[in-house]
Amino acid sequence: MLEDRDTWIDPAAPDVARALHDAAWNHPDAPERYVLLDAAFSPRLPERLARWLDAEDYCSLYAGRYQGEGLDQVAPYLLRLPWVPALRAPLCDKLLQLTRGRPMLSLLTTPASLAQLADHLGRQIEAVDADGKAYLLRLADTRSFAALLDVFAPAQRQRLLAGIERWSYADRHGALRVAQGDPRFDPAAPTDPYVIAADQQRHLRLLALPDAILRFVQLRAPLFGALNGPPSTAYQLILEGVQRLARRGLDNEALAYRHALALLRRRGMLAPVNPMPSLAASSTELSS
Repeated sequence: MLEDRDTWIDPAAPDVARALHDAAWNHPDAPERYVLLDAAFSPRLPERLARWLDAEDYCSLYAGRYQGEGLDQVAPYLLRLPWVPALRAPLCDKLLQLTRGRPMLSLLTTPASLAQLADHLGRQIEAVDADGKAYLLRLADTRSFAALLDVFAPAQRQRLLAGIERWSYADRHGALRVAQGDPRFDPAAPTDPYVIAADQQRHLRLLALPDAILRFVQLRAPLFGALNGPPSTAYQLILEGVQRLARRGLDNEALAYRHALALLRRRGMLAPVNPMPSLAASSTELSS
């Protein structure tokens, strides 16, 4: 059983493991397969990858682009899977254990080399909003990636998926989702940051707010109660509440938080947490 603080999404369904292991992929001439991971959800991910892989088989998408203390601990990492099933299996088992309940696992199928794919993805992570404010897109966070697919215009989606046959990921229900791309890179594709229109930004904020509320609640179990049910169910409940408020013109985050707590309690999704026994009570029990 995962603790609330370690669980952002439902555990992966069996089809995710099957896609990673895939015994049919056993020939070097087949398209390469890569895993995209978000280090923000896994402390010490760089140290783990250094133990599991040779240096030429993985890279940070921030390397050579951004600098800053601790940036390697929150960066997206791209790693190449071995095409030999016997070599791939133990690595995939580690990845499945590492990413259980965390929105950080994507599988990309492409004829591109590691360097080519890393260069392409590195050019897709910058964006500016309608006010010209720059920020980075969280492509390795599968919740963020799914939201982008939902919000992007066709040309933006085509640009993102260029050079990638399939971008598979574990969604918030733990199910395997697949976005079909184009195995060919477009040499004329733009390389400037994505321009996120105001309506797109509003939609992205609306999809992200329930995750922020759910995380706020999960990390305060002694105060609000422990989550009693799958994270995906709680997210959907909160999202529907946020959407109702938005339709009524009530765009207020504090109200959204209070409304979400009321909904979770009403549905019985917050279970009381037993307080820690006092030292005196513990001493009495030990001496009896």
